[in-house]
Amino acid sequence: AGTGVGGVPRRGPLWRRMVGVGLVVLVGAGAVLQVPGAAAQLPRLLWSKTGNRVYQDQAEEGGEGGLSMEGMCSTGMRIDDTCCLASCNACSTPACLENCCRLQWKGSMPLCKRADQTFCLFPTEDALRLKRWHDEVEGKIFNCYDEDCSPWLDDQDRRIEAHGGSVLYVKKEKLYYWYGESAKAIGPYKTSEGVNCYSASSLAGPWTLHGLVFSETKVQVDGEEPPFILERPKVLYNRRTKRYVMWLHLDKRKDHRYGLRRAAVAVSRSPRGPFSFVHALHPDGENSLDLSLFQDPQDYTAYLVRSIDNQYIGISRLSEDYLTTTGIISTLEKCEGMAIFRLDNGTYYMLASHMTGWFPNPMMLFRAEGSTLDDPRWVHVGNPTLSNSSFNSQPAFVLPVKDARGYTVFIYGGDNWVHGGGRGFKRIEGKPPQLHREVRDRLVSAGYVWLPLELTQTGFSLRPHTAWSPNDILGL
Repeated sequence: AGTGVGGVPRRGPLWRRMVGVGLVVLVGAGAVLQVPGAAAQLPRLLWSKTGNRVYQDQAEEGGEGGLSMEGMCSTGMRIDDTCCLASCNACSTPACLENCCRLQWKGSMPLCKRADQTFCLFPTEDALRLKRWHDEVEGKIFNCYDEDCSPWLDDQDRRIEAHGGSVLYVKKEKLYYWYGESAKAIGPYKTSEGVNCYSASSLAGPWTLHGLVFSETKVQVDGEEPPFILERPKVLYNRRTKRYVMWLHLDKRKDHRYGLRRAAVAVSRSPRGPFSFVHALHPDGENSLDLSLFQDPQDYTAYLVRSIDNQYIGISRLSEDYLTTTGIISTLEKCEGMAIFRLDNGTYYMLASHMTGWFPNPMMLFRAEGSTLDDPRWVHVGNPTLSNSSFNSQPAFVLPVKDARGYTVFIYGGDNWVHGGGRGFKRIEGKPPQLHREVRDRLVSAGYVWLPLELTQTGFSLRPHTAWSPNDILGL
């Protein structure tokens, strides 16, 4: 369970395509594996996993291009119907059992190891290249930019469902906690069961699911019945109350529009939940839609950032217990998908998207002209992606992380709502107004785009890395 997020697929009959490394993998009862190298191309193989057996199909390309049984086996080892990968079956002495090779699976990758976990010697350069490629993808994040991307899987091979969410680092546990919406239902109201929670020691995973930590059935609103819509869950830790506090957008569909336009608040003693419902509210007496939270690293003051009736953005300081707001202190132009972050020099920035529903658009970066969030002038400083679709993503959060030198590094977390991959839906074509009937089907294939923010002279930029290592960025 050690491959990178969205990296080597573990199982499941799904096409994987990673443009940056030229990888095409089909995993299932049989799997086509193609790994081009810089100067040569690894031959096509058809792997079939049945117990301890690995078979090779050379018929697909006229009997050529596949590795031979001898090529995959160590020199001097018995070659029978299970190849050398199961050669221990032929052993009758302790010495033989200690030195023979057994088949072991790392995700969907067949590995040939001895009892002491050392790799067997492969006499072919092709097999060596296969191992080198596997080592290269370890600990990396593979982004989901289009319909051909790999779905991100947790450590139990389940699709990760944590959309529109946030990541919180819990220092005492040395773990990242990722909260997000569970899978969207296929239906006209795009509801989900609630909020999932995952944890990992690295942003590249593997991620462990802790289950549904807040359910829409726990919401209580006078005169309203489930199902409710829960969106944009954000979690902060309150040092004063020693509680984990979750804010999210709470709504119901009425006449194909958001009808409640409220925020909901829930709390927990543990980052793994469960979270208990506190209340639903109109913050500062205003309707609330898309929202996010920001905690200032200097004094741990927390702020709510939300869209007020899709007319403008309102920023409010939270109360000391983080359970309510204390009045609007700043506003800026209408947008959604907001994520505020603060540089070590005291400059505040905010990422946001235009309002085009579930469809991607040019991202916006704002800079606050002021030393606090109390009514600064927000200046639009461009699109950090230089892409009209922002790599098919919309901002969900910006995570500040300390690198090995003590400097703050910022990680962008985005949602690929309607151009994700992995569940067999065809590419969307046409203009957005013509596609609304299909959006509800596309949302079940939503994916993720996580990238390091890179400081420039005018602000920040995002580059579409197909694969990148958080440890490399953090100098670990």
